[in-house]
Amino acid sequence: MFGTESTGIPKKILASHIEKCLRIPMVSKMRSINLANSVCVIGYEVMRQLNWKDLSIYEGWKKGKGLFIKRNGFWTSQTGIIK
Repeated sequence: MFGTESTGIPKKILASHIEKCLRIPMVSKMRSINLANSVCVIGYEVMRQLNWKDLSIYEGWKKGKGLFIKRNGFWTSQTGIIK
């Protein structure tokens, strides 16, 4: 469950499920993180902790051929480092 950008998850729901809650740290001057970005952050962290199991380093968007691969810590394409 993700809360709204303005108020988050209601405190009553948080309190009744505190053992299952995750918190995304953020800088103090920010009011909130966009909901879609929050989902991406959590999804990324879950997959990172699972060591990207069953995910290929190749993006199969083009008739089964990869567009991007990860080399030396950077996602690269045929033309070089993606900026």
